[in-house]
Amino acid sequence: MLDEVLAHQPPAVLAFLLKTAVLERLCDALCQAVTGQESASEGPFLASLAASGLFLVSLDEEGTWYRYHPLFRELLQRRLAQEYDQAEIAALHQRAGAWLAEHGFTEAALRHLLAAGDVATAVTLIEDQRHEMLNQGEMHRLHRWLGLLPEDVVAQRPALLQLQAWILRWQAKFQAIPALLLQAETLLADTTGTAVNNTVNRPMLQGERDALRSELAFFQNDFQRCLTFAQSALEHLPPHCFFASGLAALFALVGQQSLGQTEIALQTLNTWLIEDRFQHYAAHYCLMLAAGAIYGMGGDLSRLEQIGQHLLQLGLTKEYPLSITWASHFLGHVYYQWNRLEEATAHWSTVSHWRYHANFLVYNDAMLGLALIYQSQGDDTQAQQTVDALTQAMLAITQLQLAPQAESFRARLALLRGDMSTAVYWLQTGERPARMSLWFWEANDLTRIKVLIAQGTAVSRQEADRLLTNCQQYAEETTNVWLLIQIWALRALLAQAQNRPDDALAAAERAVQLAEPGGYLRLFAELGAEMADLLAQLAARGIAPAYIDHILTVFGADESLEEDALTSRELEILALLQKGLTDKEIAEQLVLSVLTVKKHNRNIYQKLDVNGRRQAVAKAKTLNLFP
Repeated sequence: MLDEVLAHQPPAVLAFLLKTAVLERLCDALCQAVTGQESASEGPFLASLAASGLFLVSLDEEGTWYRYHPLFRELLQRRLAQEYDQAEIAALHQRAGAWLAEHGFTEAALRHLLAAGDVATAVTLIEDQRHEMLNQGEMHRLHRWLGLLPEDVVAQRPALLQLQAWILRWQAKFQAIPALLLQAETLLADTTGTAVNNTVNRPMLQGERDALRSELAFFQNDFQRCLTFAQSALEHLPPHCFFASGLAALFALVGQQSLGQTEIALQTLNTWLIEDRFQHYAAHYCLMLAAGAIYGMGGDLSRLEQIGQHLLQLGLTKEYPLSITWASHFLGHVYYQWNRLEEATAHWSTVSHWRYHANFLVYNDAMLGLALIYQSQGDDTQAQQTVDALTQAMLAITQLQLAPQAESFRARLALLRGDMSTAVYWLQTGERPARMSLWFWEANDLTRIKVLIAQGTAVSRQEADRLLTNCQQYAEETTNVWLLIQIWALRALLAQAQNRPDDALAAAERAVQLAEPGGYLRLFAELGAEMADLLAQLAARGIAPAYIDHILTVFGADESLEEDALTSRELEILALLQKGLTDKEIAEQLVLSVLTVKKHNRNIYQKLDVNGRRQAVAKAKTLNLFP
């Protein structure tokens, strides 16, 4: 039937159909550029062809863009291959690529240029546009573009090798980046044979490498080298490289903060925020990330919320997915710690929705955050499935560098659900990280310390103390309040386990002092009844009683107790225990025998799953059992 349709077409129309069969989408201007034929009709030629009954499908309401029916296009392509030689078909692709490139349809242009065998023009097109795409946050698109090119071509172009490094950074595959940068540097050293087009100069490439190396140095905890590379990048990068310059500025700022120069970093940040070179939204976004990192590591959740809201508005206004996902990462962290779990879930779910556009570190942390929420709600299955989904995403892009953190997090979930055997197995077999995590959800060493304390042996406690000393030294050197709060809380639990009550209370007090300005709640709730007991003792001594009462109400969010679990008499005795009365005083007030009071006490302890009156009072507060 299709053969018969073609047989009845005038020669000019048939030639038009065959030549335009190379196109996936058609418009009159593109078809004219490809065929070289002027339209014979007074109106739009494609519209007239569609009206004549040919197999064209309109793609918009205006009648500008069309496509051929797939079967019809396949027939046309076969006929084209029979009647035209390869050079003529390549010329069609060449003209299509030129028109599409000129009109901003870069990916379609690349496919036609490569089909025409014009690899050089395709390479130049990517090299010319890569920084504009970086500025727009189009990492996923750049990944596709680079994937269209032959690997041997990429291997000989310094700019493309460095583009590949940018993509690896987006995927958080940091370990593979240094080799690419070194390969690009080696090619550039060969001044005779290396291809560099007019829009890619050596200072620009040097600036890119230094920007990327500043981030690598930061995550290796080499903050002085991080700062040195970042400053060099800012000197070499030209004005239009907004994202690369912004990234260099980001790591200059967090490098300063991690060297203990927080005030200098904030002063520099405020200066850069009003400089012309950082007014483009890609550069501004990076400065906001730096502010978020500084305030996040500094434990200032209110400031972090403000920055997150600003980044979210920027991302929505500019349709900038990197900004949207980082904003949601920040806000999820804040609202989780403030126990606003519905809002935290919404923001982390947003990151999951934008998975293919987000930096993989952000996606990783959002998934771990969601798993923590499910675990806190008692949904062990959903928590495990969320981590499983994250692991599958890692395997899909061969992202293995974060795998130890995911396994560490599984051990953390095991502790929360009381599965000591799984946690201890990970402790004995799990891979140790090369560095301390700065401000992401899973800090391998801190989970290791939790498992060691829970093991409860003299040897495990000694090892926990050693790790805590190392972590504390690191956190203090980098002025990382977020880590210090957790470290002091774990020191309190360790001292309690070692029967050093005064040291336990002193450490818990220090954790509370650091946490209160930011309003952290759930950080403590994860540490269980022993932490609730210590906090209740601090409140009884007049230390931050209002804040601690707020924390203790959150502990109950992760626990459940049926309303009739305690009898009215047991609730009565529990209220007197809260007042600090002895068993004898309770017996006299309630006209009971001391033995009867002791029996009630044992029932209360058993039902609340605690070991003494202090823990019973703390647990009752978390469950809102007191009027």
